[in-house]
Amino acid sequence: MCEYMVKVGEPVLVAEDNAPREHWPVGRVTRVIPGADGRVRVVEVTTATGTYKRPVARLCRLEYDGDQL
Repeated sequence: MCEYMVKVGEPVLVAEDNAPREHWPVGRVTRVIPGADGRVRVVEVTTATGTYKRPVARLCRLEYDGDQL
């Protein structure tokens, strides 16, 4: 998710080292947490199993038509 503005409400895949890509959970960004320099490097993501803080580098953006979700 590097080099673009992360937005609340965006659907994402949450990358996990111990699982193959087809088993990564799908989540939705519920909060962005900017660093001291103003750049968003951490977000709060809600999945079917809970809410987690994750670095944006460990997320994969899912493209969608906003009217369909």
